[in-house]
Amino acid sequence: MTKQHDKNFNEGLGRFLSEAPSDIHRLIGLTPEQVLKETLDAGLDPDAEVEAMRRLGLVLAAKYAPQIERERLGEAAFSKTFPIFADAVAAGAPAWAGSSYDGKEASILDVLRDADPEGVIWARVSGWSMRDEGIFDGDMVLVDTKAEAKDGDIVLAHIAGQGQVVKRLKKDAFGACLESANPEFAPIVLDESTVLTIHGVVIGKAGKL
Repeated sequence: MTKQHDKNFNEGLGRFLSEAPSDIHRLIGLTPEQVLKETLDAGLDPDAEVEAMRRLGLVLAAKYAPQIERERLGEAAFSKTFPIFADAVAAGAPAWAGSSYDGKEASILDVLRDADPEGVIWARVSGWSMRDEGIFDGDMVLVDTKAEAKDGDIVLAHIAGQGQVVKRLKKDAFGACLESANPEFAPIVLDESTVLTIHGVVIGKAGKL
């Protein structure tokens, strides 16, 4: 690093460390120091980037205010219980006449998988890299942040320098990678230089039919 780079880093670090790590730092799994280093290594001015993000935040808040309000009002729906039939429903020829209801009440988490509501989050997917798993652009995925990611699980992860991704985690004797479910997207090979944070395991999704 150049002397000017060192000077900018030290000055920026003092400002960044004067405050406790924010929710966004905890979310992406990076310390303020790591975020600052990535910004400077990319040749960017941290103060200018923060100001640009603040301006963008104001624009997005105004643009999506109606949607945010609709989602806020609709949050209660995910804590309600819904009827669920005890028997499986045939997708071919109907086997039930529908003359009576014999079932139980279940929340959306009961339907998808047993999970701790305190550890579950929704995330919106952007792009088509998981197309062949039935996860499409704009879908919402349900993520269990308390589940331990295993080989073959679809995970929500953050890769430093690349951002948030939804991919299938694959491990073998030679290493690990994040695979897409679309042949147009190459696997992301994980090596010692990769700064990876896995936020949780995808346990369900919501999207349009």
